[in-house]
Amino acid sequence: MGLMERFRRFMSGRYGNDNLNNFLMIVAFVLILVNMFVRQKHPTAGLILSGLIVLLLVLTYLRMFSRKIDRRTRENQKYLEIRNKVFSPWNSKGSRTQAQKAADRAAAKAERAQRAARPRSDAEHRIFRCPACDQRVRVPRGRGKILITCPRCGKEFEKRS
Repeated sequence: MGLMERFRRFMSGRYGNDNLNNFLMIVAFVLILVNMFVRQKHPTAGLILSGLIVLLLVLTYLRMFSRKIDRRTRENQKYLEIRNKVFSPWNSKGSRTQAQKAADRAAAKAERAQRAARPRSDAEHRIFRCPACDQRVRVPRGRGKILITCPRCGKEFEKRS
């Protein structure tokens, strides 16, 4: 099992990254840059900034690895509402909101999943289901009565193509 597979299993059931985490990481990065200049002239301010940076990064990772998905989602939604209120004067009237874009992405994803679930029907092939395991099997059309072997369970069954 590779490293990516182990990480994928570890992250299963955990919240992961979102817009609020991205914002917190950007703020931490900006504070790191500010701290590089402040620390030289004001060591106490640099120490306070370092503590704040560590706190932001710890908070980000705690949110990312959290199993309380509903709470993290509510926090992110609250952040998005505040962000949209702040930036709404600069948004054009015709632009779509984040929620509308998310709804469009969800609808497109559902449509793709529905398309993938449908069996492919083309003029050159027919699709049969194995009577034993219900696996779909695609066979060429126009070959008359043929013996089909299921690739999953190995059961043989006869059909007209």
